[in-house]
Amino acid sequence: MEQRYDIFISYRREDGAEFAEGLGMALSNKGYRVFFDKHNLRVGGNFPKELSSAVCNCYEFISIVTPSYCGINRNGNKRILEPGDWVHEEIKTALGSENTQIFPISIDCVPPQGQSLPSDISEFADKNFILYNRAYDTYEKIVERIEPDFCEATRENATIGKISDLLATVDVNDSR
Repeated sequence: MEQRYDIFISYRREDGAEFAEGLGMALSNKGYRVFFDKHNLRVGGNFPKELSSAVCNCYEFISIVTPSYCGINRNGNKRILEPGDWVHEEIKTALGSENTQIFPISIDCVPPQGQSLPSDISEFADKNFILYNRAYDTYEKIVERIEPDFCEATRENATIGKISDLLATVDVNDSR
């Protein structure tokens, strides 16, 4: 059976990894099951299949939109337009899943416009983006902002995760 995650975090490693990992930790600390590629992809596993499965099997899709997310690569080409681009595939899969909510967070860039994206993901530009403010926002504030819009199953899983974490700290051999 495929692993079900509450949250999938999409990002570009060049300039989004640090933020994505920090946000992932803040969400995990609240009991959510977060898919983060560096921690959840198996070494030697089928990368495209595992990535696609993780997006298909999540309730919430958080995209960390940084300058490189939809930006230009080393060759001067817009990465998201290139065949096989992972971010493109992640967004397309999330948009195609009727059970996945999308939460885009824009960091140090203007959210993309529909005409600047491939047609199969142009509706991504219509999502309500959080505009991250470095002077004000923290990971916890971002979580507080998006958490009320998580689906019921995600919120329930976080509660179960917190209870499970608490039970793991109980010493059943303690004779007090």
